[in-house]
Parts: sequence; C-alpha cells; structure tokens
Amino acid sequence: MIAVDWGSTHLRGWLLDAQGAVVDERDALVAQLPGVGFEARLSGLIEGWPTDAPILACGMIGARHGWVEAPYVDLPSGLGRLVAGLVRAPSRRSVTVVPGLAKRGEAGRLIDVMRGEETLAIGAEILPGEVALCPGTHSKWILAGPSGMEDFATFMTGEAFGLLARHSVLSQSLGEARAQPGAAFRSGVRDALATPALIQQLFSIRVAHLDGMQPADAASRLSGLLIGAEISAARNAFGERPIVLIADGPLAALYSAALSDAGLNLSRCVPASVAAVRGLYRIWSHR
Repeated sequence: MIAVDWGSTHLRGWLLDAQGAVVDERDALVAQLPGVGFEARLSGLIEGWPTDAPILACGMIGARHGWVEAPYVDLPSGLGRLVAGLVRAPSRRSVTVVPGLAKRGEAGRLIDVMRGEETLAIGAEILPGEVALCPGTHSKWILAGPSGMEDFATFMTGEAFGLLARHSVLSQSLGEARAQPGAAFRSGVRDALATPALIQQLFSIRVAHLDGMQPADAASRLSGLLIGAEISAARNAFGERPIVLIADGPLAALYSAALSDAGLNLSRCVPASVAAVRGLYRIWSHR
C-alpha cells in the first residue's frame, strides 16, 4: 500500500510492503499551483510506484477545502470509529481518506477539531491515561482513555511564532535566526511557566535586543515563551499525566527541554514520520 500524510504545507508519502515496512519514501511541498489538482499532485509524488497499490491518506486532504471532505468523527474515538469514517476520494486510483476528530459541546457545537494528528496518535499507540503531544503549526495535546482518544486541545504555537518572527516589531530582533534549546530558550520557558503575562513578556525580547541580545538568543527566547505558555495551559487542562511526544528533529529537542523544565513526565518520544506510517498502516489493516 501507499501511505500519505497530506498537510497544509508538506506532502509525504511512503511505499509499504505487506508487513508495513517502508520500501521507499518521498517528501514535497504542497504547491498551490493554478490548474494543478489534487490527483496531479499525488501522481507527481508517487510516480514510479506500483499503480495498483491502494492509497490511504490523512491530514488536510480530507478537509472541506481538500480533495474530498471526510466528515469529523466525534469524541471519544479509537481505531474502529476512524475506520468506519473512511471516505473514498474521486480518483482513477484507489484513494481512501482518514477522517479527522471533532470535540463538541452543548447542542453539538464545535469546540475543537483536528486532522492528521489522530493518525499520529494511533501510530504512537498511546495508552489510557497518556497524553500525546504533536507540536507544529497548530500543536495538539490528545488525551487517551479506555474508549480511545477522549479529549484534545489545540495551541497555535508554531503559527504564532511565524507571525511574530516575520510580521511584528520582533522581526528586527530575530532576523533569520532559528530557535535552539539552550539557555535563552529555557529562560523563556521558565518565565512563561511562572507568570501568565505573555503579551508583556514578548516585548522583553525587543528590549533585550536593544541591550545587545543576539538574534539566535532572541529567536530562542520567543520560542521558549510561546512553548512555555502552551505547556502551562495544557497542564491546567490535562494535569501532569505521562506525555508521549510525537515529533522530529528540532521540535523534538525544543519540546523535550521545555517539558523537562516544566517537571512533566515525558514517557517516550516517537518520530512523527514513524507515527504517521504506523498509524496509516494500522488503520488500513483494521478495515
């Protein structure tokens, strides 16, 4: 089969054998090209792979503005309910899309939604009482219970960093620097955990830059403040439960350091790419 994680900015695909092992993998930016449809983009990604291999995709491809809308499945939800919500895409090939999850309140009103992270949580095999943390543009914290995924919350941490770094007065302090999990980052995390005054703390980066702070430290402090605020809010929502961090590379390093400073229990870290492949394969095998 072919497993596909179709996000807002990246498109990743894996050719799997019958046991779910990766035979080949590819990664591409999601180009918003006029006249280029979803099927053409997918065909470009998987060119040369077996044409009779069925395809299972998760992520924004199933959103209302995606290839085909895969209606949200309400909480609580586990593997079985996700499989029951699978939707076929209008394609010449066999393309099936995983539904997202919805959190609803009174009268069925939407409180929160996600697409793609539910598949990561399935792949990471989170246990009842654990919280899966999927950092990114919109970070997700997902609580597992006896019935599967029972609650979750979204934090626009990555998007907020990008907006502040590029389109605020702080852009003059950061330049093109990237955040690193060093002293400046951890100081930001601790400051955010200690006080909820995030809006005030953000301007401290501008002040520190005027006093000689280097761009790399400014970027790290901004990241620390935002991630620290996220962790503080998530701890209030979910308590101090064991956390399964689903992340790769720099994000894994930043969140691991922040969780340590917050005194939370990081039970294990699963690379996001590994969780995506495992999750898609588990969903496909459970049909």
